[in-house]
Amino acid sequence: MAVLATPALAALQAYGHRGFQGMMGGWGWGFGILGMLFWLALIVLVVVLVWRLMERGGRGDSRHEGARETPLEILKKRYARGEIDRDEFERMKRDLG
Repeated sequence: MAVLATPALAALQAYGHRGFQGMMGGWGWGFGILGMLFWLALIVLVVVLVWRLMERGGRGDSRHEGARETPLEILKKRYARGEIDRDEFERMKRDLG
């Protein structure tokens, strides 16, 4: 019995009374995996953001891509809002062609 107790006592003295817990205090595997998943998710997020910014490129705001107004439509809206009077509207309309 004393022979079995000696290695156990030596282990307790070497690793402290709480036992061997490694560099992470016993949480190495759990937080190691969580940390790895966190960094993986962060890298994926950055790649997706860069991809979307590059995909959009110099086209302006992609949300309104299909809803582009013609200059005449813009002119009509300005006239309807009262920003320009009838004479200006007619003159600008002629200038647009």
